[in-house]
Amino acid sequence: MKPTSILEIGSWMGASSIAWAEAAKNVQPDAVVYCVDTWLGSVEHFLSSCGEEWNLDKLSLSDYGPTFFDDFLRNVWDSGLQDRIVPFRAASSSALPFFAQQGLAFDVVYVDGAHDTHSVLTDVAGALKVTSEQGIVCGDDFGWSSVRNGLRFLALTHRSHLHFYVRGGDFVVLTDSSVDYGPNLARLGYARWRPLDVRENLHRVVCWCRWGLRDRLQPSRSGALSVGG
Repeated sequence: MKPTSILEIGSWMGASSIAWAEAAKNVQPDAVVYCVDTWLGSVEHFLSSCGEEWNLDKLSLSDYGPTFFDDFLRNVWDSGLQDRIVPFRAASSSALPFFAQQGLAFDVVYVDGAHDTHSVLTDVAGALKVTSEQGIVCGDDFGWSSVRNGLRFLALTHRSHLHFYVRGGDFVVLTDSSVDYGPNLARLGYARWRPLDVRENLHRVVCWCRWGLRDRLQPSRSGALSVGG
């Protein structure tokens, strides 16, 4: 693949943006990385729930709110890639529908925004709508259960067939038009992941039924079992 346009959802301080731009310029001199982020932080930062690296202090708060967008711009400038990296300051929930309405299509969409299940679901679903015919959607932090669950919901609700590949914390989502990349991903060490595989989810279903029935079968005062409402 020689991508000419890369869309990044969630850019933080710019490390991944710079890495994408560096990698892309080696195979496509005109490649541009478009970065969508509010640069206001996400729920992980507000709750300081992901360790010291992602706590509230990292937002460089001032009296007027987070200021780490300045750090992003400084890092991009210092990398010398300011002509290849374009920030688009907006929430992904606004930016992705706008791109779709404008008929924009990207060869690679990298999703690394908020990590709660709903955000993962909506970001990846929105990314698929702005991916070129032979393009791919990818992301990281697959080790998070909320990320995996977001992808499971995506597989369950998406109208067309999707193909998921995983290597460590990284994931790639292919459509039927880009599935030919599958063998290449396999050679790179990616394994096929089937989020709706019956064997993987049977245990979940059995546990859900067992606990659900236990909660609904309540002993009456006479000692007999009655179905709770």
